[in-house]
Amino acid sequence: MITLNSKERELVAIGAAIASNCTPCMEFHIPAAREAGLSDKQILFAIKIAEAVKKVPADAVRARSLDILDGKEADVCNDQSCMCHQGEDEGTKDDACDDPGCACNQDSSGDSPCCS
Repeated sequence: MITLNSKERELVAIGAAIASNCTPCMEFHIPAAREAGLSDKQILFAIKIAEAVKKVPADAVRARSLDILDGKEADVCNDQSCMCHQGEDEGTKDDACDDPGCACNQDSSGDSPCCS
């Protein structure tokens, strides 16, 4: 039977940890990879590969979502004082975002403010 050595096992585990978004796994397997003799450069390379592999299906899901929405994309509001960032019982209309291009200021037709 062919087995993986400790370096190979840790590289596989790091890839799986990235794929599953498992922070405790990374906290365990990065030190274990170092202990197995892998350099930080090798570990970072494995992380980059795992991120690239993970990005492919994420990009495909995003592209399909935009296809379903006929290519429309939302303008994401970056104004933390805007109503769209307030809890249900927080904020008032005076806190509304003043960016007319912000998604929170668009109705379904895309041209009327909804929270100002």
